[in-house]
Amino acid sequence: MSSGFFAARLGGSRIAIATPPSKGMLLARLEGLIREGQKQLRAFAEGRTQFIAYVRDLKERAQHCLADIGEPAQKELRELATMDLSISEDLAGWYAKGVYNDFEVKEGDPSDFLRAQAEYDQATPPKIQSIIALLGQVRAKMLGIAPAVEAESLIRPFPTPEGTTWADVLIRFTGDFEVQISVADRSEVRTYIEMGFEDRRGKRNPKPDRNWVVFRDLAERNGEIRSTKEAAEWPKVEKAVQAVNARLKQLLGIPDAPITYDRRSKCYKAKLKLIGPPDNPETGI
Repeated sequence: MSSGFFAARLGGSRIAIATPPSKGMLLARLEGLIREGQKQLRAFAEGRTQFIAYVRDLKERAQHCLADIGEPAQKELRELATMDLSISEDLAGWYAKGVYNDFEVKEGDPSDFLRAQAEYDQATPPKIQSIIALLGQVRAKMLGIAPAVEAESLIRPFPTPEGTTWADVLIRFTGDFEVQISVADRSEVRTYIEMGFEDRRGKRNPKPDRNWVVFRDLAERNGEIRSTKEAAEWPKVEKAVQAVNARLKQLLGIPDAPITYDRRSKCYKAKLKLIGPPDNPETGI
C-alpha cells in the first residue's frame, strides 16, 4: 500500500514507521482512480480494447485505496473483492500465445479471436462502471454528502412478474415528468420522483436530475445514444447511463443492465422498449 513513511532513531539505528495517508491524500487517490476508470471507458467507447491487465490493475489499485480508507469503505471493498474480471478460456489462450489483434493470428481462424474479443469488450465496460460507482460512493461518504445510491432507496418497486426480461418491458413517456411502465398485463404510471430521478439539491422546487434527462433523450432516440466527438461531454453520458441502469434495475428487479454499450455501432442501446414524450417529432406519436 502507498502509506507514507517517516524515519526515527532508536538506539542509534534508523527505523521506518508507517504513517497513514491523510484524508486529502486518499481523496486525491480516489479521484485519480475514478479518472483512470473513465479513461478506460472512453477507450472502449472509441473502439479501442483495453487488455485485461489494465482492468485488473485498476481493480487492484482501487482495493488498496479502499483498504487504506478503512471502515467507511468496508462495504464497497467487499463488493469490489468479489467482482469477477475473468476472461474466457478462448481469449486467455490467444493472449497466452501473444495474440492481441486479429492480424497477429498465425495459426487458427482470426474470426475466432475476434468473437472472443468482442465478448470481452461487451462484458467489461459495465464492470469498470461498477468500480467507478463504488469509488464514487466512498468519495461521497468522505466528503459528507449524500451518495447517489440514496436516490434508489426512494424507488417504489414495480410488481414485475417472475422470469421477466428487459425485452418484455415497455416504458412510455406520457409527459416530461412521468412514464407509463408496462410488463405483460401489468401497467402503472410513475413520476420521476417515484423512480429515483429527483434532483435533491433543491428542496423548494423539485425537478428531475440530469440522469432523467439522459433517460428521456434515450427514449426520444429510439433507445440509442451514439458516441459524441466532444471528449468532455461523453463521460457525462456514460455516468448518467450508469445511474439510469441502477434505477431501472431496482425499479423492475431485473438483475442485468437494461442499457449496454455496443462497440460496433459505438452507441448505448436499450434492451427494453422506450417511447419518447407525445410531442416528440422523432417518435411520430
